[in-house]
Amino acid sequence: MTDELQAKLRALRLPCLAKHWDQDLQEAARQRMSHAACSPHIVEEEVPSPGDRAWRQRPRRACLPEP
Repeated sequence: MTDELQAKLRALRLPCLAKHWDQDLQEAARQRMSHAACSPHIVEEEVPSPGDRAWRQRPRRACLPEP
């Protein structure tokens, strides 16, 4: 992956996609998957990530004192 593409994915807040990009493309090539078959798998990897980030940020946003 190019640095430019990685920066754009991070700007879009798609860290899982940026992290696994090369691995996913290699796996798709190994299995001879079409773009149409590979795309849903790549996008699905990103789905749990925003929820995970939100869960970690909630205590900070709530301004709760440190335990």
